[in-house]
Amino acid sequence: MVLSSATSLGQGDWKMKRNKKGIIIYVRELAGSPLKEYKARAEIACPIQEVFEFLSDLEQHPEWVFRCSGLTIIENQGEHSIKYHTSYDIPWPMQDRDLTVEARITHHAGDKKIESLTQHVSLDYPIEEGVIRMPGYREWVLLEEIDSLNTLFLAEGYADPGGTVPPWLVNMFLVDGIFNSVVKTREILVGHEK
Repeated sequence: MVLSSATSLGQGDWKMKRNKKGIIIYVRELAGSPLKEYKARAEIACPIQEVFEFLSDLEQHPEWVFRCSGLTIIENQGEHSIKYHTSYDIPWPMQDRDLTVEARITHHAGDKKIESLTQHVSLDYPIEEGVIRMPGYREWVLLEEIDSLNTLFLAEGYADPGGTVPPWLVNMFLVDGIFNSVVKTREILVGHEK
């Protein structure tokens, strides 16, 4: 299931939007929507298991996920599936957002490749007053061992914030969001190595 979802994300005409600090971000049109989706590629100077454990530590997401202000685990279904609620602090005059998702994790080739697919799911989780529940989200991540000390990070996804945010503004934050999240991830992981 995860591989077929990843394959469907990988097709189409991507345009490079940023190539900085060894992080390359592409965007393309999202079928049937004025929103765009992204693809990111970066190398992280850490072993794959260390990167995986860091990304899987959901309580730490507010430390590195762009604009994430909180995360609550709703249902942990073992090491391969988890459902959670996450909230985002959005600048005024826009309203904050939240989201309920399910993440599915697959290990391949003796853990030399680790894949996750996180998608919006409708869960019975309370919405705070003044917060808009995001109606759509999908992110596929592949970690692949380059060698014992380096990991390739690939990600593709999109986010629909809902509400009345203009698509051009959503698309602008899309590139900044994934870029800043990867930068922060590398900063934290390299800091852990010292």
